[in-house]
Amino acid sequence: MRGAVALLLGVLAVAPAHAQSGAALPVPTGVNGTVLGTPEAFAVKGPGRICSNRSGFELLEGETAYLEYMGIHTVRFSVRSSGGEIGISEGDTYADPRHRGRPIRLGALNAYRLGSGSKRRYAIYAPPESSEGDERLLIWVRNLRGRDDMAVLKRITLDPRGSDCTQRFVYGFFFEESESD
Repeated sequence: MRGAVALLLGVLAVAPAHAQSGAALPVPTGVNGTVLGTPEAFAVKGPGRICSNRSGFELLEGETAYLEYMGIHTVRFSVRSSGGEIGISEGDTYADPRHRGRPIRLGALNAYRLGSGSKRRYAIYAPPESSEGDERLLIWVRNLRGRDDMAVLKRITLDPRGSDCTQRFVYGFFFEESESD
C-alpha cells in the first residue's frame, strides 16, 4: 500500500542544550504561529555552533542561542549573554535593501552596514549555491549595541554542512515518504 507524504518542518538536533536565566525567553514558533516547544528545548549553550541551511554562527562561552522562528523561508535566533542580545536570521526570500553602501569583506561573504547607532544592522550576502548568478542576501544581523561588530560578524560562516554543529535548525519544506501495510 502506498504511504502518505508527510510535511516535516523540523529540527535536526545533535545535542541537548540548557537555558540561560535572565529576561523572558522567546517562545519558538513556526508557520502560522505554531509553537514548536519550550524555549529551553530549542536553546544551544556556548561554546558551540548553531547552523542553519547555509550558514553557521560560533557561540562563545557564556552565550546561549534561542530559536525564535523556523518556517518555510526563514530561521531566526537570538543570541544572549551578559553583554546583551544579538539577533541573527537566515532566509531565502529577503528583498534587497535599496542602498547597500560599500561592502565589508568576510571571507566568501559581503556584509553591508545599514543604519547607524543602536539602529544599525548588517545585511550579509552570499554567493549563489550553484556557480551561476549573483550574490544574494542571506543573513540579517541586528542588535549589536556596544559590541565589536567585526568580531561578531567574523563568527558567521558559510555552508556549514561539513562542519561540527552543536545543533542545526533547518527551514523549508521537507517531504518524507513512508510505506504502510
